[in-house]
Amino acid sequence: PRNTSMWIKFHSIACSWPIPFFCMEVFELILVQQESTWEEALQYCRRHYTDLAVLSSDVIMAETMKKSTAAQTEDVWIGLRFIAGHWFWVNGADLQYKVWSSGGELQCPALNQCCGVYNVKQRAWKPAACERRLNFLCHTLNTSMAHLS
Repeated sequence: PRNTSMWIKFHSIACSWPIPFFCMEVFELILVQQESTWEEALQYCRRHYTDLAVLSSDVIMAETMKKSTAAQTEDVWIGLRFIAGHWFWVNGADLQYKVWSSGGELQCPALNQCCGVYNVKQRAWKPAACERRLNFLCHTLNTSMAHLS
């Protein structure tokens, strides 16, 4: 029986046909050495960049480790928030990739720690009180086109 849920369409094109460009997303983390609450950090990142950092892969975590070494606070705000019974990223994504500290993924509001931080020493995420004043990581996300020659 044939699987009708997915069809792949192939085209035959001459090998000499030029492909003029390709698109790619360029992701950059920016450490802001300003002490702000989580909400202030979120507003700043959205005003000046794209958003608070979403640490959703090993590659982004490796970049986070590099960028955060210059932080003036041991914890830095990231785009992680606890609302309505679960943790999620500010871009709306659920947590697929997780790097919680040894304290683990705490539930809020029992401890009033509803915002996520990246701990520079532990190289892991921790829940924290949203009113703390910390440095923070923003990210930019741009689509770029590169021309092939």
